[in-house]
Amino acid sequence: MTKPDTRSRLLNAAVRVIDKGGESALNVHKVAKEAGVTVPSLYHFFGSREGLVEEAQVARFEKGMQVVGMSLDEVLAGVTTERKYRETLRTWLQSLLGGPNASFRRTRTTVIASAVNNPSLAARITDIQAEHVKRISTYLNYGRSKGWVDDDLDIEAIALWATTQLNGRVVLELDAKKRYVREWDQLFVESVMHALRYD
Repeated sequence: MTKPDTRSRLLNAAVRVIDKGGESALNVHKVAKEAGVTVPSLYHFFGSREGLVEEAQVARFEKGMQVVGMSLDEVLAGVTTERKYRETLRTWLQSLLGGPNASFRRTRTTVIASAVNNPSLAARITDIQAEHVKRISTYLNYGRSKGWVDDDLDIEAIALWATTQLNGRVVLELDAKKRYVREWDQLFVESVMHALRYD
């Protein structure tokens, strides 16, 4: 197994620091030490502490977005009927709500919060979001290609709306009493199915 290059080691160390303590915990000397490199190397690759923070936040956001679209490729491969497509889509939507996805949602939310005052980061995560929406749209277009989803629907708009709704679920997850989680989850799934005219 090859050792990660210097830039990757620095980036991975920065991601770990931000994951554990937020952006304010990132200290260039500690990150360089954890990565086993010198501080000038950090500046060589990232230009500044802020450059490193931005790259780490982009890496965190990308990782969090990959999870949302994971497994649907394999699941759709065996779908041959509209009924099975609807069932599969509903099951996939439900799978996005619990378990490890909560952690990824929190990560995405903290990156989004950081991007509010950082136009460069905002532009980059907007691009990542757009690519993600295209990927989700591909899954939804599978149903369209079979004639199971109406041609007049804006699939990308539905995928974007659903993704942003999922990110907003973090507010419910912060509630220690978990009020309305079941109701929210049901409303989310039914809303997506309704948007696809699968009520």
